[in-house]
Amino acid sequence: MKRLLLVVVVAACGSKSPPPPVGNTAGPAPDASTFASCGTVEPEMAPEDSQRIQQCFLDAYHAGTPGSVALIRFTIEGDRIDYIYDFDGTTLQQMVDDREDKFSGAPGLHKSTCTSLRMDGEWLVADGCQPL
Repeated sequence: MKRLLLVVVVAACGSKSPPPPVGNTAGPAPDASTFASCGTVEPEMAPEDSQRIQQCFLDAYHAGTPGSVALIRFTIEGDRIDYIYDFDGTTLQQMVDDREDKFSGAPGLHKSTCTSLRMDGEWLVADGCQPL
């Protein structure tokens, strides 16, 4: 059975409000063998909730199970950057939305395929990314 996962991000100009959650953001992490989405990590979220949501996606990735997660981060200057990771069971994609980053050299929606995923401190990081 094939699964289709569609992640849509809509950002309003100048808006600092977070996008709607991408799945389960409360309660225990979904079972990595059955979930479709791990949730959204928001800046004001408790560290243990942020870690739980990111670990859910990392576990699914390592298990070869489809899933997605969204990370909302802010630059030192306070500009919002969204990171959306989507894994279809084979291919890891990263989408970075830095349209609100005033210091971005080329603001926009940047999509890449990546070769690996890991935790770096408190954040998920994709490696070996090539633009689409």
